Amino acid sequence: MDEAIVGNLRSEWYNCVIILDNAKYHKVKPTWVPSRGNKKEVLVAACNRLGIHVESKDTKAKLRAKLEPVLAAVQPTIVQMAENAGHRVVFTPPHHSDLQPIELVWANVKGTVGCQDTSATTFADVKERLVTAFANLKGTTVQKSIDKSDVCKAAGGEIRGHEAGKQS
Repeated sequence: MDEAIVGNLRSEWYNCVIILDNAKYHKVKPTWVPSRGNKKEVLVAACNRLGIHVESKDTKAKLRAKLEPVLAAVQPTIVQMAENAGHRVVFTPPHHSDLQPIELVWANVKGTVGCQDTSATTFADVKERLVTAFANLKGTTVQKSIDKSDVCKAAGGEIRGHEAGKQS
């Protein structure tokens, strides 16, 4: 999620519940959060930034152990961006694409495009058919996908169609 998307949500919607799957790229932490393979100096810098006492004799393993409980509480960047704009992010459980309405919409679009496939189909044809399929996608199809996914229950009953978060 980039600033443009958050900006659009901010200007058009309020208090959105953004539902994401558990893809790794949705869980990326801020750049200052050290990763497993970082050098000792990076771990020391992270400890200093967070006010964690370090000693020169501390090993990388000890530094990681000191950092781990603090870094576990650091939200992914996408969550921070959404919350800063007044929204909430909910992650679906692993391996439950049935809770993702977009997966059902995407299946619908792929079915529409796939039915038109022939041995002469080119990538340009596929792109054109995708654009057409999305342009012809009805709002009722999207709403049925939301209803079918039962995402309202997954989000604690907070979502009632796309108009629920619309500003008046």
